Amino acid sequence: LVLVAMFRLLSAHRVGGIDRAGFRVLGGSREDGLAHIAHALEVIAPLLLVVATLATLVALVRHRAWLPAIVVIAGPPLCLLLAHLAKAHERRPRPHGSLVFAGGYSFPSTDSAVAVTALAVGIAGAHLVDGRRARAVLVALGALATLAAGLLFVALRVHYLSDVIAGWALGVAVFSACALAATAASAAFTAPAGRAGRGRAAWPRR
Repeated sequence: LVLVAMFRLLSAHRVGGIDRAGFRVLGGSREDGLAHIAHALEVIAPLLLVVATLATLVALVRHRAWLPAIVVIAGPPLCLLLAHLAKAHERRPRPHGSLVFAGGYSFPSTDSAVAVTALAVGIAGAHLVDGRRARAVLVALGALATLAAGLLFVALRVHYLSDVIAGWALGVAVFSACALAATAASAAFTAPAGRAGRGRAAWPRR
């Protein structure tokens, strides 16, 4: 719903205030040093996300939690595909005065959509640990990483705030759809075996 609303607002040219407010609060400049560390962040942040994703996938496979693993694997490429299709449809130019080079169209933010992977990894990992506090910490870390990535793109002026919000919405929608599909598939394939007393839960229960 948020993604559809952002498309409608953008088409009606009513998001200028949101974008100006985003740059006013978060926008960096070449004088504040953000541009100097941007290139390092562009390398380190995706690498950390890949490492966290692979570690979570290994843990899921070890616990034979196949469907959550499939969700974590399927989400990022679907986010990339749908974001690029949306960009080709909307064709919104990049903001002026970006601190780093960024090609292509601006809306929605592909990187913000893919960054939702961090939240998905946190939620998947929370199923594998004991204790509410540990679960809450994992989910919170994933949410903070997703939030920080999107806001960084606004600070670097490579995306409008509306681009980032739409990217987040797209990412959440994709991973939610994958999780719902996995849950439905799990119920469909395990229900007969479960009635016979031989079923195994596809989602880990802690």
